[in-house]
Amino acid sequence: MALATVRYNLIVLVSFTISTLATPVVRRECGETCFNSTNECGAAFGGCWDDCVQQRPTFTAPLCPASIAETTSPATPTPGMTIAITSAHPLITPGPDPNSAAPTSGCVSGTTLCLDLLLECQGRNIMYGGCDDICSSKTYAAPPCSVTPVPTLWPGNETEALPTKAKGKVNRPPTTRTPCNPDKPRWMCAPLDW
Repeated sequence: MALATVRYNLIVLVSFTISTLATPVVRRECGETCFNSTNECGAAFGGCWDDCVQQRPTFTAPLCPASIAETTSPATPTPGMTIAITSAHPLITPGPDPNSAAPTSGCVSGTTLCLDLLLECQGRNIMYGGCDDICSSKTYAAPPCSVTPVPTLWPGNETEALPTKAKGKVNRPPTTRTPCNPDKPRWMCAPLDW
């Protein structure tokens, strides 16, 4: 009997070992990894990649919209600073109409330049601009600063509504309230002069 039990245990152990070794190894470290971040202006950027198929890609933070004050003075490069010019889809200006007429001047470029401009107006940003062929010399005028200011209340310039007392006798509606029930807790009763 003991020999049969040992053989049975040995057969179970061998079959378990064979099934374990025959199973393909799954790499658990493979999978999709994502990187999500935001730049200083709150614009989101990032993406996902498969660790087993490709290396982690490089993500570049999108540029913040520049105000007119920032665009008037060029940035001074410092040692170690990398200047990269990137092209992206316009954020506020729609692309040109492909059915529009070609430029009439001698320049036939077919390249479109989109200008997205930002006007700082009383603490708010107004965006304007457009897309045109680079051969045209179109300029964009800033829209009028028509933002109405928000009134600010300072101590002394606010208007306060104060209650006024009527002169003479005030006619009040008759009281229909019954006296407080003595079985109720006192805090549940209305004041006597209500």
